[in-house]
Amino acid sequence: MKQIEIYMNAALIGSGAVDAENLRPVKDKTGTTLLRPAGKPGTTALPDGWRPVARLGDRLIVSSGRRIGSIAVNSGEEPTISPVPLPGEVRCALTRDEHVIIMTSAGPVSIRADGTPVAATHDYPAISLLPVPDADISATVAGRELSRAYTGGLLEKKDREALVGDLAYAYRHICSEAAASGVMVQPALARYKLTDSGGNILFESPPVLLTHAEGAQCTDTVALSSADRKNVDGYTVSVRSWHLELVLPAADVDVARAEIFMTPLFHPFDSGGEGTATLMRAGQTGAPFCRVGLPGRENGLGDTYRDRSRRIVMQAIARIETLEERVAVIQNPFARSARIKPDISVDTDPMAASARIRKALAKSVSVAGRSDVMLAAPHSFSAGCVAEASGAVAWGNIRALPYAGYPLGIFAAETADGAWSSHSAVYFGGTSGVERQESRPTDAPVKLGPVICYPLAGASSMTLVCYFGNQNHCAHLDLTTDASGRYAVYIAPGLRPFTPEVCAPTVDVTVTGHSEELPDSVAFAPSSRPFDIRSVISAGSGVVALCGHPAGCQAWDFGRSHFTLSCRGGIFRAGVNLNSGSTGLRTIYSRGTVRGDAVTPGDDGDIFVADGNICHILRNGRAEVFNDDLGYVAAAYDSARGELWALRRSGGIDVYAGTKKPVYFRYTHVEAEELKMLGKVFAVNGKEVYDTSAEIFDGSCRVRLHLRCDTRPDYLMAAVGRLHVALQASSFAGKISVEGSGINSARPWPIRRAAVSGTMAGPVSMALTCRPARAIDLIIEGDASEDFVFANACLKLE
Repeated sequence: MKQIEIYMNAALIGSGAVDAENLRPVKDKTGTTLLRPAGKPGTTALPDGWRPVARLGDRLIVSSGRRIGSIAVNSGEEPTISPVPLPGEVRCALTRDEHVIIMTSAGPVSIRADGTPVAATHDYPAISLLPVPDADISATVAGRELSRAYTGGLLEKKDREALVGDLAYAYRHICSEAAASGVMVQPALARYKLTDSGGNILFESPPVLLTHAEGAQCTDTVALSSADRKNVDGYTVSVRSWHLELVLPAADVDVARAEIFMTPLFHPFDSGGEGTATLMRAGQTGAPFCRVGLPGRENGLGDTYRDRSRRIVMQAIARIETLEERVAVIQNPFARSARIKPDISVDTDPMAASARIRKALAKSVSVAGRSDVMLAAPHSFSAGCVAEASGAVAWGNIRALPYAGYPLGIFAAETADGAWSSHSAVYFGGTSGVERQESRPTDAPVKLGPVICYPLAGASSMTLVCYFGNQNHCAHLDLTTDASGRYAVYIAPGLRPFTPEVCAPTVDVTVTGHSEELPDSVAFAPSSRPFDIRSVISAGSGVVALCGHPAGCQAWDFGRSHFTLSCRGGIFRAGVNLNSGSTGLRTIYSRGTVRGDAVTPGDDGDIFVADGNICHILRNGRAEVFNDDLGYVAAAYDSARGELWALRRSGGIDVYAGTKKPVYFRYTHVEAEELKMLGKVFAVNGKEVYDTSAEIFDGSCRVRLHLRCDTRPDYLMAAVGRLHVALQASSFAGKISVEGSGINSARPWPIRRAAVSGTMAGPVSMALTCRPARAIDLIIEGDASEDFVFANACLKLE
């Protein structure tokens, strides 16, 4: 009778109770799967309580609480611990070429290879935009004869228009003279932007109101005199002017340019409106004949229409980007201390400026999302997880850290020589808020501008304490949020610069600190500028981990970056276009994860662990469970070998060869608490970090292989005659066992057991004498040399 041969090979691993320990499936040149030993990993010992957070070259960046240091990978050396503590505990890390960005609970820091933390972001020095008084500018109005002598009532239309026209002509002449002289006669909002050599914006100052110390000009009526109440005397209109000066401090910051922006001047003039010409009662001693006002003077920023003036300023701040234009550029602004007067070009015709303002204020305001504002500069943030893909960085589980407040010098309207110091606080309710302390040897802000801002809605008040001239000066300011939601604003009464009042020598500024948790949010930024947040999305569930992967090849996908969001309430796929700020979000899996190492990028799609299952996200975006063992908690993919390392709740590790078939081996050299993807797979356990890519063979490796095959396809039993095992090793010390099982047997029975020791130069062949069996189990276990190879086993049936 013809013998039947049944082959058992590595493809059977993973079915039922059969498995392999420390035997890695590899393919030879013919594509046949062989099993070879997986050696012990390289080990880095750490002091108790220390954990790896990143890898930079051949060094691990490690932390414990707020302490940070570094240690060579797979070395026996002690870690180098930085004497400089972190501002908070480590949450996640993003590796760059020569440094690592560490996200702490108090914000980001940059870590060099020796573990020394340096600032990851800059707090740029203040540039003061000072409105400096200049020469008065005058225009003379000739006398005028009216159509009749007025003893009461109202002026005739033609007389009213003539008187208003005379004043308007004089005002326009003054504006023309001022423009020719390079000075300004009315208030304007201004701010500056700091840029790098590539034109990227590093910092935007808040809008400040530049105005003469006496405030706006010509917003009130002009008194005219007449002896006979018909012939109006000539008069002179005089306006105080000012010019802009910049106070630039010296600082060691990498800033290429400072760009100065201004709105049009807020003129009390609109030729489309009607001016006022009001007769005064005859016979009053010392009373003028009439009072004349410019057309549109209600649009000026003066005391006459104080509430309207305040409203106009708030409306303009909300639309500052559409109103302003660049008026000056300063190269290398912080190269040295300087006070300069830039040449500013203004409209010669006040009507043109008023028309621009009127057009801008008529437009609706786009209200900024609160999370967008909180995560944009100058605010900072912390993140619990991070990923990078296709030129984009995604930060998840955000903690917004509001800005400490602008340097006081930005709001200076007048400075003086002498040292000064300040302590300012912005409150969001009660004592919750942020604070800034600063001191400088010169340019004390003796007067502050009439507009003071904080860049976040919801700030309710501000306290300023400034010490100069041997006195403390204090101001307590109430803040109002503008229509755009970007600024909380204080506007001084009369819209004039003011000096904070002298106060007690000691002032208690109590702040308890303020941050806002956004656990559901993911923020996206360019890889080249990882803190320049371009868009923010909410996953609707706490974000635990992120994975980035390349964009697709479809035309619509160009310019987009894709990320997998591992959340407590599910697994989501997000796409973002940084150029347009557009984002998309869809659900991949309805069950979520609770660990940061429960998701990992794979060669053919991301892999995650949810409810103990290992799931693979296919190219079409569908999630497929490829092992429903229900015992896993974490996974990490080794792209160099094409292996998926899966961590069990018990601490054991299974290694899958690829992600398309459940072929795996148990890795028993270590037990771990977590898996870390630091460019390659690291397993962390207590005081040790294991580098799974650096395998070590110290003479032998403990291996075990258990294969099972059915003797017949019809579930009946068959007699077996011989077993042929194709394996080789220069050294092997262990045993080879063969067991059989029947249809109803509770446990297998022993058929043959052979002790093996020494060199195995060729296949092992065994004659099997036993009763018919339903299935045959082959068990190989022992200490094998590095060159151990198992190809297959052939079972010959009688």
